[in-house]
Amino acid sequence: MDQEIYSKVWHTKGAFTIATPGLLILENGNVSFITEAGEQFRVPVAEIKEVKWPLMLFGLGFKAMINGQKYTLTFMKGASDPELDDTTLDQFSRLTSIGRGVDSIATLANWGKSKQSAKQWKAVLGG
Repeated sequence: MDQEIYSKVWHTKGAFTIATPGLLILENGNVSFITEAGEQFRVPVAEIKEVKWPLMLFGLGFKAMINGQKYTLTFMKGASDPELDDTTLDQFSRLTSIGRGVDSIATLANWGKSKQSAKQWKAVLGG
């Protein structure tokens, strides 16, 4: 799989929690999720299990089992959720092959771009 996708996402743990911003990356057949705290996972696409795109996320997020842990990742930033800041983006540029080009990723502040990212990932992850 030579497709590459880089998307901003927010890891949410519940309706009344602040989501953690990060970058979801598809590169060389592996999916990675990186936050300010570092790489949360890097697994082959085939190891992402139980992928579901719940109606309550309006097609803008998914739930999955990854390395034995449940994740809910959404491509739409919640009103009270933090944004990725320049310090975090600089960290990502050191951890990925995309370099500082991560700035060119849509901010996902609007529904259309969020939906487009979700559609790309749904094609890769299924569900």
